[in-house]
Amino acid sequence: MKFLLIVIFTLFESTQLKAEQNKFFVCKEKNFVDTIKITYENDLIYIPITINNTIYKFMLDTGASIIILNEKQRNLMKEKNGKIRVGDTNNERRKELEQGILHEMTLGKIHISDAKCCFINDSILVRYDGILGVSTLITNGISFKIDTKKNIIILTDIKNYFKNEQGYDIKYNSNKLLDINFSMSHGCSGTARFDTGANLFITINKKDYFDKSIKGKDRELFKKQIIWKDYGANKFGIHGIEKTDEHIFMQINELKLNNLILKKIPAEITHGHTLIGCKILEHGSIIINPEMHKLKYQPYNFCDTIDINEYPRDITYTYEKGKISISMLNPNSHLFKQGLRKGDCLIEYNGIKFRNICDFLYSKKDADNKAKFQNAKGEIIDIILH
Repeated sequence: MKFLLIVIFTLFESTQLKAEQNKFFVCKEKNFVDTIKITYENDLIYIPITINNTIYKFMLDTGASIIILNEKQRNLMKEKNGKIRVGDTNNERRKELEQGILHEMTLGKIHISDAKCCFINDSILVRYDGILGVSTLITNGISFKIDTKKNIIILTDIKNYFKNEQGYDIKYNSNKLLDINFSMSHGCSGTARFDTGANLFITINKKDYFDKSIKGKDRELFKKQIIWKDYGANKFGIHGIEKTDEHIFMQINELKLNNLILKKIPAEITHGHTLIGCKILEHGSIIINPEMHKLKYQPYNFCDTIDINEYPRDITYTYEKGKISISMLNPNSHLFKQGLRKGDCLIEYNGIKFRNICDFLYSKKDADNKAKFQNAKGEIIDIILH
């Protein structure tokens, strides 16, 4: 079990922001190509950014259209810039957050002045300093290639720099960030956002796609892809944890992105946005070309078909009142058979006792994945998670 919790802080949209983006973003470098080392951990991408001669760890997020900082990094703001209304991936209503202008930031050779940012409450508990919304770069003509196998990102403002690169083109809608077309086996076709701020393969909106597919002509074949269902909440957005709702966990036989086919991929159906997440980068690199409004996916197996062959997870967690507890659990799983139940609290993982959700998220995941839980009666349950 490679990941245990979905953490998403993305999907910002604001008419005011889009209208003023170029006005406040000034990149000093011209005609550059730069290769920067990145870190890929816990199914998310992190990139180093220097501000005031200090290196900060930012999560690289293709689903966000602004730079986001934790409250504790308020000193990085040069000046206040009013308020901005933003929504998050859980379809929460837009709420006002304080907006500011950053001190000059350096990303490799790129020196960026007057970039906008907003602040989120650090009660969300993350171990990175901020989120770099990729829209900040692509709306200003910067192309880049992300390669999690080599742990690098290549950035350039040179037109057609990646023109001769091989791969599979996926058109995106330039007006709505990186929105791409997809179709799923025996189900609906539609639009999903390529979002590296989501540590999963795909999450699908229940109303837009699942409810229609379950009534379609291939509904019986579609139903066979369902592994388990439950009611709960586990995704975190900038406004907190999602509302309790039904979640459907599936293994999609085929997911098509233009001419690219992903086979047997885990999918989660929720009430939130439809997203193609960061885990797709474990199987290939991707080029984002704002000039052509295209993504170019380069599979590591050099084929147009990738056999993922992965089942959805059997367990999800939530974090409330200082405790990590099971929010949803597959009743047919080996975890349930070992005695786990919804509401049981995780207290130890591979010998490490947790103080908060961050200790769990950033703990080393070994092959054995041994854990201790405490049930409502106070009893301790030893579990093998793999």
